[in-house]
Amino acid sequence: MKFRGVDALPPSQRHRALADARLWAESSSGRESLILIEPDETEADRIGNDLTHRGLRFATFASPWRALAHLGNEPAAVVVASSNLGPDILKELVEAIKSETTLPVLIAYRSEETDAIGPAVLAGGRPAVGLPYDAHDLVRTLAEVLPQLPPPARIDFGRLSLVPEWRDAQLDGKGLGLSRLEFRVLAELVRRGGRCASKDALVSVAWPEGATDPKSLLTAAVKRLRLKFAALGIADAVETVRGVGYRLNASALAGRRTSPSHQ
Repeated sequence: MKFRGVDALPPSQRHRALADARLWAESSSGRESLILIEPDETEADRIGNDLTHRGLRFATFASPWRALAHLGNEPAAVVVASSNLGPDILKELVEAIKSETTLPVLIAYRSEETDAIGPAVLAGGRPAVGLPYDAHDLVRTLAEVLPQLPPPARIDFGRLSLVPEWRDAQLDGKGLGLSRLEFRVLAELVRRGGRCASKDALVSVAWPEGATDPKSLLTAAVKRLRLKFAALGIADAVETVRGVGYRLNASALAGRRTSPSHQ
């Protein structure tokens, strides 16, 4: 699974951000968004930058009423409303969201503001997010309030594991880092379960929209697949069936995976 925002971080921060990104993808199905209502533009920009590095889809609003209008047009998973709105507006906002949607509304507040946010809590808000925002804690809080979703479909072939929904391919729990075309080719080979897939069949799967000289592109894609498998210790994962096509080497890929594919 690739998260481009995570790649922009320095190595010292990347591990934690990647764990956060995976947690959010698993919890939200990767399609829903966070609505953050924060009138403090500096704080909104700071946390927004941190969330971008974690692969979250989100929208920030300084105006609570613009946020309400947005909720009618965009699928959202959860709303976070800041105590910086003021107690009266915060209460009105929570009441409006709870009357019109079933979304959880989390209140971001400081420890000394417990009394001030009381009316918003009575209206249905949950005092669950601390100010100033911490992206790592926020992602975990968001994941806890979302309804549990079934895990995405996974296809296993020996030591190889694929999650088509995420375009994720792992060998012994280590990502292969495939491009879209490489994943399509590998997924079709896995679907064949060790049987040969003809070049024509692989071309039709990998380039359904058509391509110039697709057979040469297929040869190059298979070469890149082999290099990526070889980097993880299996040089002969993809075999050539002369004059026909390709197949996965079941014996080379046989065995038990040494670590879970997704955590």
